[in-house]
Amino acid sequence: MKRLFLIPCICTTLLISCTSKKTATTTAATTENTTQAPDTEENPLKKFDQKVNQITEQYSGSPMNSIARSEIKETPSGYEWKVMNVKSGKKYIITTDKDFGSVAIKQNR
Repeated sequence: MKRLFLIPCICTTLLISCTSKKTATTTAATTENTTQAPDTEENPLKKFDQKVNQITEQYSGSPMNSIARSEIKETPSGYEWKVMNVKSGKKYIITTDKDFGSVAIKQNR
């Protein structure tokens, strides 16, 4: 008797779920290609970052992809930042004057 009751319930459930009005939603991704002309002047911050990276690579002897660098802090005498060689685990503190003329590096423990 229970079987006879379950069969119509299952059939009704299937019928309702198959005939319900579901709308398929499709979203089209739109991409915008924005090509900017190269700047005639270099960005001063980019130039500053390049100089810092050059000093870091030169004195650590490692490429920048194996170096983790902290924020660059401006001090009264110049700039200071910390670097860590992620492959060897060595940590350094690099200090320079305002025009990057003198560079002091000490190993941080």
